[in-house]
Amino acid sequence: MPRSLRHAVCVILPLLAAGPAAATSVEADLLTPGAVDALDFDGGLRRPPGVEVPTSPGQTESARPASAVTEEPRLLRALLSRVTLYRNSDPRAAAALQEALRDILRTRTGRQAAEDFVDEGASCDIRFDKLDGSLITVNGVRVVSGVLGETRSNGRSLDGRSVVALNSLFLDADPPFAAQNMAETIAHEMFGHALEHQRAARDNFPAWMLNLYRGDEANARLIGWLVLSELGAPLSDGDMWSYLQDPERFHDRSALIDPYYAQSLSPAEMGDPLPVLRSRLEETRRRRERLDDEAVKMRKWRIIIEHLTAGHGMERRRFASISEDIENFLERELPRLMTYSHKVEDSLQNRIDFLDTEPGLEQLWQLSQSSRSEYLRSCEERISRYRARLGMQTQGRKPETRTPPPPDQIDEDGLETLYQDDLRDNPRHWGR
Repeated sequence: MPRSLRHAVCVILPLLAAGPAAATSVEADLLTPGAVDALDFDGGLRRPPGVEVPTSPGQTESARPASAVTEEPRLLRALLSRVTLYRNSDPRAAAALQEALRDILRTRTGRQAAEDFVDEGASCDIRFDKLDGSLITVNGVRVVSGVLGETRSNGRSLDGRSVVALNSLFLDADPPFAAQNMAETIAHEMFGHALEHQRAARDNFPAWMLNLYRGDEANARLIGWLVLSELGAPLSDGDMWSYLQDPERFHDRSALIDPYYAQSLSPAEMGDPLPVLRSRLEETRRRRERLDDEAVKMRKWRIIIEHLTAGHGMERRRFASISEDIENFLERELPRLMTYSHKVEDSLQNRIDFLDTEPGLEQLWQLSQSSRSEYLRSCEERISRYRARLGMQTQGRKPETRTPPPPDQIDEDGLETLYQDDLRDNPRHWGR
């Protein structure tokens, strides 16, 4: 049974118009009198009592070379001067944002991306919003499941800058989870999507085309994964391991889970996208059938656990972790996955229908012409470099668990073994 918690799903959504309502500079919010001292110029990281920076065997010097000790305050100041935090955000937001940015600057990739952001004159607005997701408990830890952040790039702010929206549930999640995942999400959205949209505008690459380019998401994912791994966080994101093993399969799978991903294309696919989109439409329908099968399987595990505890006297507490996973999947994840599956199908069908119109045919021609552009070539080269770096960063490591269960918990393999043993020894228990 997969642990069906999407802890790193970030999407670019169409932007709804909004007024300029009250926005305020992060510098004004964070660098108030006395806050300069909180920057901790000796390079140390100040946190609330009891909140430690987690480490793991994979943490390397990337997390803090000596040269960064004097660079962090300068770079943090420069970065803060280029972002705006909406004043209507939660009162806790400013401090949480500053801590996340400081964590990012503790990493090699985060510092390099921040330097690019500042040197290239990029800027963005940041806000904490109610996004699609929920707080769930996994082995006693409150985590955010669902959309962690999104970048809106059609100009909710007065000057048309990108708006980075972070899930406000971060502010209520348990601190170790929130600290690491906010750093990853901000790096993904701010240095991945927001910076890239401004680069594309500078190079006269249309925003609508960038939204159809799968490399925009791959670039952002890689930046976030690198920041997370260089912070020494547990490497628990299955998507990261899937991407490292087979990027093409990763993109094919991602195209079935969200309307944005569903329409994304490689440079080669931009040359002839219709066969790709039609194939995805059929696969989306088949995936929905597989989700139904997965739901049946989860409900079966419920029955098996009840039989083993009530009928065989096994301790119910030993099934607490897997039971929690089952309930999280059936009650929260499955309904969301099914909803998104229908959205993916509608999105693909609408795109296919549009491309058969006169404006759609014009877009097909533009996509074909841009598929060989210098801008996309440079993006692909950067993605290759990031992937190579992540491969080196994770070399010799295996998937890890962010919130490990107690050692005596029965996992899916153990539950399957218990079921098969009982089926063999007591077939009548199962109507055989």
